[in-house]
Amino acid sequence: MKKKFYILALDIGTSSLKAGLFDQDYDLVATDKVDYTYETWGMHVQMDPEKIWKAFLNVAEKFRDSLDRVELLVQCVLSPSLIPMDESADLPKDLGTRHLAALSVTRDSDAIVIVEINQFAQFQMTRERSCFG
Repeated sequence: MKKKFYILALDIGTSSLKAGLFDQDYDLVATDKVDYTYETWGMHVQMDPEKIWKAFLNVAEKFRDSLDRVELLVQCVLSPSLIPMDESADLPKDLGTRHLAALSVTRDSDAIVIVEINQFAQFQMTRERSCFG
């Protein structure tokens, strides 16, 4: 019997974090939305990264019983944004932040992460401490 797995989709926006949990048949299983505030002055917007992080933790708590079966994390994010990073010192030092984040995600799993490397939608795939694409 196939092990049931999930896809967690996150939309990290200017005023809220929206999440959807999908099963392996791409059916929506659960949703959540956590609002947060931001400050503006003139044409500038200031966002508190701690509020975004707490919103993510709130979503993770709601989906707690399913998180161990999430095999794919899809993020739609504003820039700059929340990037999962590994604290390990043995990651390659010659890679940029996006690649280091991708390697961190694949470090303890069988995941393959697709990294957008520029505004022209060129992509690289990252798996187990190596980048190819």
